[in-house]
Amino acid sequence: MNSKMRLPESEHLDIQHFSRLFDNMSESYKLFWFQAIVEQVLNGKDKMSYDELLNHMVVSAWSKPKLAARINQEERLIYYFQIIQGLQSEICVQPEWVAYITQNQEIIKGWIQFNMIMYLQKRNPSVPGIANKLYPPQERKMERVKKYWKAIVTVSPIHDIYGNGI
Repeated sequence: MNSKMRLPESEHLDIQHFSRLFDNMSESYKLFWFQAIVEQVLNGKDKMSYDELLNHMVVSAWSKPKLAARINQEERLIYYFQIIQGLQSEICVQPEWVAYITQNQEIIKGWIQFNMIMYLQKRNPSVPGIANKLYPPQERKMERVKKYWKAIVTVSPIHDIYGNGI
């Protein structure tokens, strides 16, 4: 799947290669893995444990066993393993990538979300509103809506369009 979203250029990094990170995905683990790395970098970390990344992925994803089984196949484009010891393994993000991610965080997060939507829509064509289902719903303030409908009910009764009730 080719993303049509352009990422900002960099003098020091191969962004053209980087922008193809999500091309030809057969599984969604890559999206969640990279999203976890980006979130850790944006929280000020350039070193993170496998455990931290997996925990972030589990929170973001629906299927832990499928994702965890695939993580070892991830391309090491922006990071390297400093320690390899199961869940205590640590990766280090290259300083140039830390700077790039930090400087372009909104675009990169949007790019990840765009690719997530494209991936899920392709595999779930009959599910409407996938973009609205990626993240937990935000708290909504319903006071004005309740006040509106209470005012409507005082003017005209509401009829149940699916049955005979009011």
